[in-house]
Amino acid sequence: TQSPALLEGAFEPLLIDHPQVFAFRRTDEKESWTVLVNISESEATINKSLVQGLAPQVSNIENNSPLKKTNIAEGSLLPLEAVILKSV
Repeated sequence: TQSPALLEGAFEPLLIDHPQVFAFRRTDEKESWTVLVNISESEATINKSLVQGLAPQVSNIENNSPLKKTNIAEGSLLPLEAVILKSV
């Protein structure tokens, strides 16, 4: 399904100074999507509060891991991992 928020919602860059992670949030009046991408070939650590604040509201988590496992709740992204968190 297509999401108006993900396609056209307000754009908020996150972790601007992080050397390994490209991250942003897209939001409209109905939902919010947080996208985190580890652009490096080594594990990346982020501040857990970035995702812990979303945890109670997260209704969908997608990632590109073949095992569909992620350590994002612990504040880490695997090498080249991308995670999308949807909150409503």
